[in-house]
Amino acid sequence: MSASQPVPHAPHPSVDSMTSCSEDAFAKRTNGAVVVTPSDPDFTVSDSWTSNRPRTPATHPPAPVSTLPPMALGDNGEVLIPSGRKLRVLLLSSDTGGGHRASAAAIRAALEEALPNLVHVEVVDFWVEFAKGPFVKFPQQYAFLAKHPILWKTTYELTRFPPFRFLTESVFDTLAHQRIRQAFDERDPDLIVSVHPLINTLSLHVLKSMSQATNKPRAPYVTVVTDLGGAHPTWFHPDADMTYVPSQAIEAVAARCRVANSKVQRIGLPVRRDFWEPPPDKRTLRNERGLSNDSPAILLIGGGDGVGKLGNLAHAITRRLYAQAGPLAAQLVIVCGSNAALAEQLSEVSWPIPVKVLGYVSDMSHWMAAVDIICTKAGPGTIAESLIRGLPIMLHSFLPGQEAANVSFVVDNKVGEYATRPRRIAAILARWITNPELVREMSARALELGAPHATQNIVKHMLVVAAKRREVNEREAATRARMAELVRRTEPRIHMLAGRHVSSGVIAHSHLLYHLRGLLRFAVGAVIARDAFACMPNYASFFHYSVQDAGGGGGRTRSHRRSIDMPAARRPT
Repeated sequence: MSASQPVPHAPHPSVDSMTSCSEDAFAKRTNGAVVVTPSDPDFTVSDSWTSNRPRTPATHPPAPVSTLPPMALGDNGEVLIPSGRKLRVLLLSSDTGGGHRASAAAIRAALEEALPNLVHVEVVDFWVEFAKGPFVKFPQQYAFLAKHPILWKTTYELTRFPPFRFLTESVFDTLAHQRIRQAFDERDPDLIVSVHPLINTLSLHVLKSMSQATNKPRAPYVTVVTDLGGAHPTWFHPDADMTYVPSQAIEAVAARCRVANSKVQRIGLPVRRDFWEPPPDKRTLRNERGLSNDSPAILLIGGGDGVGKLGNLAHAITRRLYAQAGPLAAQLVIVCGSNAALAEQLSEVSWPIPVKVLGYVSDMSHWMAAVDIICTKAGPGTIAESLIRGLPIMLHSFLPGQEAANVSFVVDNKVGEYATRPRRIAAILARWITNPELVREMSARALELGAPHATQNIVKHMLVVAAKRREVNEREAATRARMAELVRRTEPRIHMLAGRHVSSGVIAHSHLLYHLRGLLRFAVGAVIARDAFACMPNYASFFHYSVQDAGGGGGRTRSHRRSIDMPAARRPT
């Protein structure tokens, strides 16, 4: 097998650029070699980047076929995508709540923005479209449990219990393994992204079994955690190539789940495209939406599905504000989500202060920018978007389990408060309305915590992770090929050596042959282990370096993980 010189590039590839190039330029740029870092000087690169490695034909979605790899790292660490093909990205989600839908849509938009005309993103409902069978009712079951918090809490805690979780995952694998394997095989993705906790263990097990059966490396797999203050253990799997978390609390959960430090990155929570850029002027937005510029505005929402007792809250808030400061004390905007019946009911009420009732809105970013305070349930996506818009957050409910920690996140960071009784919530909002300085302080802290570019930074980073994983895959494939060739060439010599001492009729049972084969296997294993351990420091060092502790502490540094809330923080020093 021929070898060529590696293409030199920076030790830590940048995620700031993705470049398209022609197939000829792509092959010339990569020089037919796996791009490696200077930290692996003893590794001999191969021409496996341009090898005609067989791929299972993708029947859905259709995509151009190319013998070139889907991506590579260029001279300066940029991600190179050959213009003759599209990168196939499979985004796994489930229609269990608006947060997963919003995160999936945000990542898809960021991928298409980062790689215009170079990427084909397919967002699938994993349980409905892949697992099928008894799992097609998952969305409806989620909606039922969300309306019965006690049942949800019981289910959540049971699935956290390791023996029960193992039993559940085993049942899932037994019922859905073949259908999921067929779906992966048909699509043959270049990158798999998960934004749902219940997907990861089953998906990675199926991918591992496919890799073992075909003797091919699996596709790069990354997980984007969409919880904020706490997370279910099923979010984390040690075999995922990277796990993106939004907060230090989620980092701690990942560590407890034994995910390697080098495989966890804290960037932020994916948010919709509308929140990536600053909004228009507030006065203009209010004029467009029929809101007054002379009184503060409160946005009351209950989640994308209209979860929560919004009617009781709305009556309590309007009565308290009217009693305290009159009909012009404030104005209230109520978003009922998909609960059309509630929206119709509230629209017929005669309110003591100005009230605007809406159903499902697609421009939530502008509505948030037009108001001064938000009153909402403790959904992670809504909290992250409210922080970006600098809104003080009044939490009125949460889903037991992972959303309970979101309450602590808001309260501990002093960007809002939490109460459950409508009268108490109304009293807090009335206190905020009459204390503009307090509102401004909470708004400033919220803006500091907001991460409007988290989605774009996650996407840029995962593309580099995928390219790096491809390099490791190719190196492992080259090692396996060398070992297979070594065995093929050495086996006849062992037979010849054994044949000098025993008759040909008993060669198969010769003790000498047995020991020689064992020695050969030991030598082959040692070479494989050497190459594997040679890969590991390079792969880990790519994502592992010290950064200044963002929490202060007299200039202390930490090297266990790095925070990349802003693009500059992602660059090594």
